[in-house]
Amino acid sequence: MRHFSSSLTNSQSIGGRPDEILRRIYVCKIYNTSHPEMIIQDLGKSIEEYKAKLVIVDSIVALHRDEFTGRGTLAEGQQRINKMLHKLSRLAEVHNLAARIRRRIMFFTFPSNVIS
Repeated sequence: MRHFSSSLTNSQSIGGRPDEILRRIYVCKIYNTSHPEMIIQDLGKSIEEYKAKLVIVDSIVALHRDEFTGRGTLAEGQQRINKMLHKLSRLAEVHNLAARIRRRIMFFTFPSNVIS
């Protein structure tokens, strides 16, 4: 949280306005392992609609670790993650945007623009 706040403060030094930056952040809450797959499948439409230049996927592995436990389901979970990563990579290339994927650490977000 402090790192994010300091980034907003730093934005003022280059002419940015923190309130404007926060207004342009959209958050999509994920509830199970199937949900990010559906969202990433339709992400291209949202990228165009919101004119996104950065996509951050937080804790892509955490839900899969919780839902796919044991050796019997490990391969399926890894395949699903790999499919999402490839789709995100392709979207970043096609739409000329940055995609940041975080593995395990979840961070607190406070913008009010939540997309379901």
